[in-house]
Amino acid sequence: MEMFKFGETKLGLPIHGFFFKNTATNNKAHALLLGGVHGDEPEGVVAARGLLEVFRASYALGINLTIVPEFNPEGVLNKTRGNSNLVDLNRNLPTKDWSPVAATVRYNPGPSALSEKENQCLVKWLEENKVQVIYSLHSWKPMLNTNGVLPEAEIISKLTGYKIEP
Repeated sequence: MEMFKFGETKLGLPIHGFFFKNTATNNKAHALLLGGVHGDEPEGVVAARGLLEVFRASYALGINLTIVPEFNPEGVLNKTRGNSNLVDLNRNLPTKDWSPVAATVRYNPGPSALSEKENQCLVKWLEENKVQVIYSLHSWKPMLNTNGVLPEAEIISKLTGYKIEP
């Protein structure tokens, strides 16, 4: 396992990443697992840190894996959904359907897509690393939220009993 600085927040807090290299096979596939995107959802942080500890002891998955247990450290420390700018990082990503209009104050997308330093770090990291799948751990209701049809989601759904919702 290699710990590295994934990025940092506006206030200068480090965002730590942990890389696990696939040594079991020649497979070069790479997955990214994010926890703590919303600071008021501690379950994602706990799950990511739990996986981190399990994989530190023994990592034998047939893929490369990067875990970022606290993607929004300011929100985690403050127990708020958003970062120090009160922006919902999930709603700040440069998607095709990004809008500056928030459904409610809770879902503040920020002044522009990718305005937040955390997401700028994420996009830069994704441009530099070939990632086939991103898992983002949240809490709200037991479900798998996907962008498109993913065979991996079917497997996870069967293992957990969670429904897949687009």
